[in-house]
Amino acid sequence: FPYNLQFAGFLAGLFTPDFPPAALAYFHILLQVMFALFLARLFERGDETAPAAPRWSSCAIGLLATTLLNPGFSPKVSFSSYAEPSIAVTLALAAWLSSRSLGQLMAGRSAARDLWLLSLVLAAMIGIKQVAAPLGVGLIALVLLVAVAEQRAALARIATRFAVVCSPAI
Repeated sequence: FPYNLQFAGFLAGLFTPDFPPAALAYFHILLQVMFALFLARLFERGDETAPAAPRWSSCAIGLLATTLLNPGFSPKVSFSSYAEPSIAVTLALAAWLSSRSLGQLMAGRSAARDLWLLSLVLAAMIGIKQVAAPLGVGLIALVLLVAVAEQRAALARIATRFAVVCSPAI
């Protein structure tokens, strides 16, 4: 399976002779800590764009949810240079953006910003490692299944929007 993440580390190492061999592992740790901060903002205020920093207790809960309480977390894999931590974080962000977009579309509001962000996240997820494509397909299928389950959902409009969103990733 093509791994674009390792290719980026390889290219950076070509031009910087002191590039640390474990830089991708450091990047994954940073990515997981940033996602924990995102979760902390959601836990504390219900809004990821809140201007104030969350409390330390919320940060601890976010970090626990990202690591020890996550059933897919394995320190051997999550703190390495494999692509799985990046895929896990982008899949979680895609799931959050999908559910938020679906809620806005079902309420009849515009979800253009969230759909645009979802499109970028899906493209990044598949760009990291192409084997993540079935995860993206499964996520979008689940969103459409939820839309079908809702009696008030305009399935054709929602399916069209999500098809457009998935086109860059495809």
